[in-house]
Amino acid sequence: MQRGGALICAIVIVLGLLGPAAGQGAVRLTHGKVVLAVINDQSGVYADIGGKHGVEAVKMAVEDFVKKYGPNAV
Repeated sequence: MQRGGALICAIVIVLGLLGPAAGQGAVRLTHGKVVLAVINDQSGVYADIGGKHGVEAVKMAVEDFVKKYGPNAV
């Protein structure tokens, strides 16, 4: 059981170190625009909590932001 825990710990550390490097290319791909991603559960046990309503909440938040700061802010 000790090996399994050590392996998981090593994987988490490696992903933590590689995470910022992966984000560097994403900035160039968006051409200076902000990109929002929603990770949620559409059909599993948490679908009632977040699901498609979470996506709608993000869309509503973007609409409110555009109304407040203008279309060029997004």
